[in-house]
Amino acid sequence: MTWAEVTARKLWVRLGSPEPPVDVGAVCRTLGVEIWVVSCGSALFDAVYTPRTRDGRRLVTVNGALSRERQRFSVAHELGHALLAGHAAKTAGATWNLERSPLRETEANRFAAELLMPKLLLVREPRRLVPPVKELAARYLVSREAMRIRLTQLGLMPLCADEGAGAQEETGGLEDAG
Repeated sequence: MTWAEVTARKLWVRLGSPEPPVDVGAVCRTLGVEIWVVSCGSALFDAVYTPRTRDGRRLVTVNGALSRERQRFSVAHELGHALLAGHAAKTAGATWNLERSPLRETEANRFAAELLMPKLLLVREPRRLVPPVKELAARYLVSREAMRIRLTQLGLMPLCADEGAGAQEETGGLEDAG
């Protein structure tokens, strides 16, 4: 496991090892991070972490134009930046770290994947050719693409049926984000 995955696993355990889908809003409340959903109607950004606003709040701003699943993953990704050493800018009013590297983005993705799709739960899924990717993605409330990537990383993808790989994801709001 990477350090990012270990950090996410520790947080998941601290939250009581919840069954899927992990309540991203509850995670943020536990960490003292607010979520703002901004409907900008474009792909300008997915989400942005602000470590300290002028009035001292920690904030993740997420694009409301994204699918609910993408919003959840983006918020979890930004929480990775917030919790992983060296990821977040430390100055008041900063909205992003201009020094984000591909390595840091990969670490934040691994953090989000472990938080939303914990290895300990995925390896326990019934081995009846593990449920189809579509079914697992719906159960964990993540996109099919995110689930396919996670199952591949864990070496479980060959056991899964991968029907409808090119299907469109549904859109919706970030309903569990308090």
